[in-house]
This record gives sequence, C-alpha cells and structure tokens, in this order.
Amino acid sequence: MRHLNIPLPELENQSFDPEILDRLQNHPLELKLIQIIKENNRLTYFSDTDRFPNVESLEKTLQTWNISYERDFLNLILWVMSSSFVILPITFTEKPTKFSDYHFVETSYMNLKKTYEYFYHKIEVFYREIYGKIFEEKNLKNILFIDPILYNFKNQKEYLIYIYAKNYEILKEFLEKLDRDPNFMSFAEISKRKLYVISKLKEKYKFLYKKEEKIIPKRAIDDPKWKEIEKSPRIEWDMVLNTFGTNMVIRILLRRQDYELLKKMIEEKKIFSKDDLNYILESMQKIVEHGDLKPEKMDDYESLKKYIKNLL
Repeated sequence: MRHLNIPLPELENQSFDPEILDRLQNHPLELKLIQIIKENNRLTYFSDTDRFPNVESLEKTLQTWNISYERDFLNLILWVMSSSFVILPITFTEKPTKFSDYHFVETSYMNLKKTYEYFYHKIEVFYREIYGKIFEEKNLKNILFIDPILYNFKNQKEYLIYIYAKNYEILKEFLEKLDRDPNFMSFAEISKRKLYVISKLKEKYKFLYKKEEKIIPKRAIDDPKWKEIEKSPRIEWDMVLNTFGTNMVIRILLRRQDYELLKKMIEEKKIFSKDDLNYILESMQKIVEHGDLKPEKMDDYESLKKYIKNLL
C-alpha cells in the first residue's frame, strides 16, 4: 500500500538461529498478539499510544501473563505480521524512523471500521476547534499537503489533526482495498504475503545466520546460556525455543527424557518439520539401544513415539 513503508527492525542480537525466520510463517505467538491488539483497540478510555500498542507495550503485556520473548523476536514477528497485513501499522509521529515508532490495529473488518470512524471523529473535533468550521472530506487533502519537516505547527492540536488525518487515510485506503478485493485477507493470500516478507528478512539478515558463525555446544546442557536458564524455578520453553532454536530444545528435552512436554510442543505446532520429527524418533531409538530409558518414562516414551509415527 502506497502509504506504508515499514522500516525493518534493527536487531540487537547478532547471532540468532536461522530456524527462527522459518517459524515466523505460522507461530503460535501470532494469535496471542492479535488478541492483545484487538482487545486494546476496543478500549476507548485508553490513550492513543496504549489503545494502539507498539512492540514495547506488547512486550510488557506479555510479561504480565508470564510470557517472555526476546525483543528481537517480537520485532521480527510483528514486522512480518505488519508487512503481510495481519495487523495494520499506524504511527503517532510525523516521520517514523524506527520500527518501535509503529503502533498496531487488528485487521478484522469491524475493528478497522470502528478505528476509521474514531480517527474521523478526532479530525472533526480538532478541525472545528482550529478553524471554526465543519470538517468535510475534501479538506483532508489540505491537511495532508503539509510537509511536517518544513512546516512549523502552531500548536498541539494542529499537529494532532495532521497525525489523525494521516492514520485516517491509511485506514480508508485499507478498507477500500477490502471492499474491492474480499479475498485479500484470505488465509492463502496472507500466507503468500508472509512467505514474501520472510524472504526479505532472510535477505536483510543473511550475514547473521551463516552456520559456520554459530557455535553450538556438542551437548545441549553445556551451553552457558542454557545453564543460566535452567537455574530458574520456572522455565519459559517458548523463550528457550526462540533463543536456541528447535534442534537445541529437542536435544535438551530428550536428555531430560521429558517426552510429555516434547509431545505437547509437537501438538501445538512449535515443533513440526519432518526432519525434526524423524530426528526425534531416531534419537529415541538410540536411548533405548543404549539402555538409558527410565522405567517411569516408558508410557510417555511410547505415547510420543506412536504420536510422531501417526504424523509421519
């Protein structure tokens, strides 16, 4: 869309696992983020920057639910969601320069319509207060004609009417797109857009995930980062998955013989590739061959083995 040019997030972590990018296509966190954004969008008594959350406020909300993800991963998944229009990014600054400048609107038609009407109402109120006239649609061009870098806004209301008008135009354009093409938000079309934007991420950050640059300890439990996490009274496995990647988590759980949790992760599509599932089966077979299977884990072992075989 012509009004949206979302800058790629700058990452603090320069050694993330490449598997993370592939898992952005269908990550369970996406549904949680959509839920938070939609709920916030409905809260009319919130300030604009809270009602339309950005990455920082979403991170805080997740933490209140004891859900923890690294900021880099949140940036990546929100960028994919925004660029594929799972959510719609808007901004409350005249010239956004970084990804955290963007706030989000959930893209169900009714939520978009209500947000569109909210911004239109704000423009009407400020236009009447500033110019003493009733706002008409034709006045929008004059407001948006302003160059915010060169123009010296006379007061806060004049600045805000420009911000609201800019967001109003984005929402108007998006709604018109949905009216023309209802298929635009179909699962198939969203999936196509996601694949495209993920390829852009891979192109941008390709220097970060060359395999020879990432040193993985021979044993999962020897990784110093894992040793630190293991000290926690409650391990956040989603965070571990996003920090170390799928293979590392599989090896940790197999070593702990936590077949029940491994099965749960597969059921929730956190581990899903055929390569990973075959690797789990092969590793489980080796555990038995080496005589290392704990008797009390036998039922969980057989349950996981049967479940994976049915999937394959």
